[in-house]
Amino acid sequence: MEFLRCLYLIFIGPLELLFEFVFSMSYKISGNEGISIIVLSIVMNLLALPLYRRADAMQKEQSDKMKSVAVWQERIRKTFKGDERFMMLNALNREKGIHPADHFAVQPAVLYRYGGHGGGLVDPESAAVFQRRRRGQGGVGP
Repeated sequence: MEFLRCLYLIFIGPLELLFEFVFSMSYKISGNEGISIIVLSIVMNLLALPLYRRADAMQKEQSDKMKSVAVWQERIRKTFKGDERFMMLNALNREKGIHPADHFAVQPAVLYRYGGHGGGLVDPESAAVFQRRRRGQGGVGP
């Protein structure tokens, strides 16, 4: 557990301090929590911009690799059947430096960018409290 705490202090702690600083400064300037949240959101997106750009570059690189091999893959699929097809496709992929898992390496970055970082995922307890409040049953208790 000590190792995880060290990782937290090294990677997450500085970001947490930065976000707290940005929020508190924007709140001091504006006096409005909503505007402070908007400013914090803009700062977070600006900090994540290099990650977004890298994710796009990785996706384009993978797409270009697949396009360059697509013609050959189609020829192999038309010409060979069964194990021969499998072996020929594997040889082509090895020759061109394409690994089956390469496609999945891009996915986390793309998912992060387009909402996979918690979009739509709510912890059940928070959802239950929200539903009780919505029905007018209060937010405390089961």
